[in-house]
Amino acid sequence: MHETMTADAGASVTANLRRVRRRTGWLASTILGAGIALSLAPAALAQDGAAAEVGEVIVTANRRAQDVTTIPYNISAVSGDQLARSGVASLEDLSRQIPNLNISSSGDRYLVARVPVIRGLNASSTVRTSALGQPAVATYLGNVEVLGYFPLDDVERVEVLRGPQGTLYGAGALGGAVRMIPSEPSPGGFSGKVTASAGHVGHSDEMDRSLAGVLNLPVSDTLTLRVSGKESYSAGFIDNLNVIRQPQNLGPPILAAPGAITTSGAVYSTNEDANYSRASAARLALLWRPTEALEVTLAFNYADYQGEGGPIANPSYPGGANPLDARVTYPATGDYSAILNTREPFKRVSRMTSADVSYDLGFATVSTTTSYLDTAGRTLTDSTFGYLALPPVLHPYYMGNPRNPRFVAQSDRQDGDETFVQEVRLVSEASESVEYTFGAYYAKKQQIDTWHIYMPGAAQQAQASGGFPVITDGVGRAVILNGDSTFVDKAVFGELTWHVTPRWQITGGGRLFRQTFTRSVQNDIPPFALSETASAAFSVSDHLLKLNSSYEFAERHNAYATFSQGFRRGGANAFALSGFLAEPRSLLTYQADTVDNYEVGLKGRFASGWSYTADLFYDDWKDPQIDTSTPANAWPVVVNGAKARSKGFELEVGGALTDRLSLTGGYAYADAAISQSFCIPAGDGGGGILACGIRGDKGTRLPGAPRHSGSVTLNYDQELANDDRLRVTLNANYKGSVFSNLPSPTAPSVTFDSYWMVNATASYAHGPWRASIYGRNLFDERAVLGVTTKTNAVVGLLNRTETIAPPRQVGLTVQYEF
Repeated sequence: MHETMTADAGASVTANLRRVRRRTGWLASTILGAGIALSLAPAALAQDGAAAEVGEVIVTANRRAQDVTTIPYNISAVSGDQLARSGVASLEDLSRQIPNLNISSSGDRYLVARVPVIRGLNASSTVRTSALGQPAVATYLGNVEVLGYFPLDDVERVEVLRGPQGTLYGAGALGGAVRMIPSEPSPGGFSGKVTASAGHVGHSDEMDRSLAGVLNLPVSDTLTLRVSGKESYSAGFIDNLNVIRQPQNLGPPILAAPGAITTSGAVYSTNEDANYSRASAARLALLWRPTEALEVTLAFNYADYQGEGGPIANPSYPGGANPLDARVTYPATGDYSAILNTREPFKRVSRMTSADVSYDLGFATVSTTTSYLDTAGRTLTDSTFGYLALPPVLHPYYMGNPRNPRFVAQSDRQDGDETFVQEVRLVSEASESVEYTFGAYYAKKQQIDTWHIYMPGAAQQAQASGGFPVITDGVGRAVILNGDSTFVDKAVFGELTWHVTPRWQITGGGRLFRQTFTRSVQNDIPPFALSETASAAFSVSDHLLKLNSSYEFAERHNAYATFSQGFRRGGANAFALSGFLAEPRSLLTYQADTVDNYEVGLKGRFASGWSYTADLFYDDWKDPQIDTSTPANAWPVVVNGAKARSKGFELEVGGALTDRLSLTGGYAYADAAISQSFCIPAGDGGGGILACGIRGDKGTRLPGAPRHSGSVTLNYDQELANDDRLRVTLNANYKGSVFSNLPSPTAPSVTFDSYWMVNATASYAHGPWRASIYGRNLFDERAVLGVTTKTNAVVGLLNRTETIAPPRQVGLTVQYEF
């Protein structure tokens, strides 16, 4: 039975250039050899006269429409059609097919904590349930940063910009940016499509299903409307065992022996296929083009996610006694099951309104983007085993003494975000002498966040038993954290390109910004009679630089070198400053982190249509932010390490093997590690301080991303009689092993295995109809994406959980176009 819940930021230019020369000298010779090899490869691959001409791939990453092979840094672009052919339905799917892009997610319930990682620039755990800090990679829908709140539907293409993008994209693009470019209204005529899909999900008794539609409607000669929408259901595949029954969410457990409040156990049940999700999404876009020079696009986006749980399993638990009630024996778990004490419903609603206006002045185009985003979410999660893993001295305050045999702890996390953004840009027309982009940016983000932990029935049981009292508030809350913050970012930015010769260009850019951040929190811990308020504020003014030079050494073949900087805003935490649960005041705030990126590369396109990109990079990361929890008291905090670095290379190729068969492929390597040790004090769970509670040792691998990743896609297209068409796509992607987290006294690190994932689609088109058979994760690979390692002798392996990718999905899609 399924239930849902309602819920309402520099070193000088000279110094940086010295570092570029020092760190890229060895890179240049290496990449030259790679370029020679690449220039020979397509000639060997193409059959005589058979290679189909592949057109340019136009992107707008530099705020100007350009062929992707002319942009002097590494960028991947995937068309909407290819996304559909490869079975990409989410950003997580996309990350498995883009080398050096990794997204660790625990399902739709944690959209706010979905963290893209590019080139391994991540120091946080692979398992995140909240996001206090800003992500290291910016996610955009069109020209608006959205943090992945909206699904990957009805998009023209996705652009993945690797490396810091601070000049044009500002805070949050420390590691790069992912841009989802939506399909915009087309004045070309009336059109639309309806798509229905259903499929079997491995290890589940339910089916995935979706219904989507798109309508493009020219209202007049100057006005065009495009409407798209989708309803989908993602079937669960995790069975949660021994769930304690409650009359309602956050209610006290039902007594197995009615009336025996001091001794009665709980009533247990199994929640099969628990991690399901329903999603409703819509986009309405109105294009007004009264003249050739003026274009206005108004858009409204809406997304509603609700469901229960996440793809969390506990395959290593062998079974045994309930640590709270020895009368209950837990069963052994498997690859797709877990012991869970409570149900975990969630809900999130997001809305965004935007206006894009552009006017062609002849010599340049002036454009503005105005947007307003609001999102609100609520998630209930089981925290029972987390409390059992706390230092034993804390147990009586929550569970009583004697212990409550029906003890449950439920985390109720709620968040809200309202963001207003205004950006103005002036982009010159393409020129053989000088090109420029200048702009101004303003953003105001207001956030509220609450973390309430309920221990329903604990106070009543403790009172009845006459033991150590458990104190909660009137509705059973033992921890109450309420926070609100305001972040304001003001910036001016620009890039100037000088075409020194027809083949050589130099680009310089910068961003000047001022940021302010304020946060206030209220902490109430009833079991310890603790009530505290805290506030923090800071402001910073700084700048970022970008230097780039590219040279066309042969027609449509370019070599480039880039130095670029990225940054991420600082912020503040919330936790107790006194009592058993105290943490050092020095942890209340954390500072911005920055990256200096050094990159050289080659990219181009041959007459045969084959294209390639190859680069070597070195990223120097200062004050890396770590989204973690304090080791003993488990307060969620963001802290700063000292230094880290990432170095590696990326390679992508694509083109036609025959007139019917094409190939795209890529491989990337990123060696990311701590480059300077650090040691941060933290509370010890007994009213004292651990001298080195949060630490990182030089040479320790950074978590959350593989060193090796790659993908290859084969597309086959066959024209049949009567203009019918057969299309087949086979895709295989590889992710190497991943490090789980920086080790702490209570959470050791582990490395989880590499995996291959294979997807395929075959479609037959007849007139306006198309039928497709799809298979995702065809070999049913059990891919581990994250691991929770915090445990102790009391809970043992009960708290050792794994976040896993969906199992095999096989289904049918039918589409009608008009």
